[in-house]
Amino acid sequence: MNGHQSSDYTAKASASAAKDNGLPRRRIIVSAATNNSGGGGEVKQIQHSNDKVHPSTSLQQRRRIQYKSRWTLLLISILLLLILLTYFKHTLIDDDHLSTTSFLRCSSFFLRRLSSLQLQPTKQTRIILTASHIRHGSDGQLRLRIIEHNLRQLISSSKTTNNELDKQPTIIINKSILIFSLDEQYKSEIQTMVTQWKAQLHPSIIPRSILYVKNDAVLVDASKWMYALTTLPNLLSDIQTNNSDNDVRIMLLNDSFILTRPPTELWNVNCGQVCGLAWSSTSSDPSRHIQSYIRTLTPCAIERYMNFYYETQDKVHNVHELIVLFEINVDWAKRRAGISGEEGRERDVSAIYDYVGSHPDEDDAQKVTMWFSSRLLL
Repeated sequence: MNGHQSSDYTAKASASAAKDNGLPRRRIIVSAATNNSGGGGEVKQIQHSNDKVHPSTSLQQRRRIQYKSRWTLLLISILLLLILLTYFKHTLIDDDHLSTTSFLRCSSFFLRRLSSLQLQPTKQTRIILTASHIRHGSDGQLRLRIIEHNLRQLISSSKTTNNELDKQPTIIINKSILIFSLDEQYKSEIQTMVTQWKAQLHPSIIPRSILYVKNDAVLVDASKWMYALTTLPNLLSDIQTNNSDNDVRIMLLNDSFILTRPPTELWNVNCGQVCGLAWSSTSSDPSRHIQSYIRTLTPCAIERYMNFYYETQDKVHNVHELIVLFEINVDWAKRRAGISGEEGRERDVSAIYDYVGSHPDEDDAQKVTMWFSSRLLL
């Protein structure tokens, strides 16, 4: 073996050994001058070059690539989440007025699946918001007696009941809140009258809170209910705790009527998104509605009502417009067509009594409904 062959062999062996040892491979170039006499070669030049970068440099590059990849995945995930939220918002949402934080919870897509499980709540929270304008003197005292009577009827319908599926008792939690507007010139006298009235109430119907607000001659009761919903701490969070174990219904009522019996049907979980006493006309009448002086709403319906109030309050200039927009109009309570189907939409707004031939406020209609009420109590 001559010198050239020995050098070439040594170079290849070194490169092979480096590869086996996990070291950076080197490419060795050997240039040799040819001896004319054949007596051996002389190495003129040896060049070394690295195929791989230094280990520390390679590690830094890998870290930079990993860092960029993580940020890219994060941005893609955020984009996909926004696309999904937009899809649910525009295809599964019950109502365009719902806030983004609520639309998944209130969408009929999920409500249908929860209802298909046929879960029976073990607890029901009943929030009663009573609105009234209290005047000084005998008129104010009469209003307070009406409120006391109605609260007794409502609380008596709140006894612990047995559900129909497993016969386990349902725990009833009552939260009564009074919202009074008053004449400013008699503010002190009226507040004293209310305090004395509260002191003589039965412990079971003592309100959790009594709020005093300035009277709104246009938005009247609606403004009082909204004041309670937006002012009382934790009230909205209590409303939003509606789940399979705790059914929550909110009652909006005023002092313009007297209950003749406990309206237990208004608290029924199957009563619909909004449940009232009686329909005002036949189903073919476009102005068919339920009275606004007593209604129960689900948490999702309350959110629709609140958003509708914010969007519509500037369009109301008198009490007649208020009646048209907030009582006769019930579109705010209905879920969008095509989501739950017509059968589901019929259950969005319901009433205990159907139309009996005349308006529910008329004497003839009240005689009929009172007869039905008496039959129910037998």
